Amino acid sequence: MNVQMIEADVRKSAQKIQAAANNVKGIDFSDSISAITSALPGSTCVGAANKLKTELKTNLDAWVKSANSHHELTNNAADHIVAADETSQRTGNKINQQVGQR
Repeated sequence: MNVQMIEADVRKSAQKIQAAANNVKGIDFSDSISAITSALPGSTCVGAANKLKTELKTNLDAWVKSANSHHELTNNAADHIVAADETSQRTGNKINQQVGQR
């Protein structure tokens, strides 16, 4: 089984990964969670809501960081595809020249 990696498709995937990271980076639950805490002042859920707010931010920030890393690695993979294609082309040209000289 062969897999053909097309550089343009890999770069398109990297762009979509970056777009997703940018969209998630903009998510902010602060107002929604503040509405919970202000609706129930003095309630024990205030602490839980604040903890939820912190954990959501921590988890989303970690996801964005991971997606940004994946974006970079995917772009690097596209660079490697181009480099491998160029190397294959040079090698093929050398072989053709050597065969042609015989």
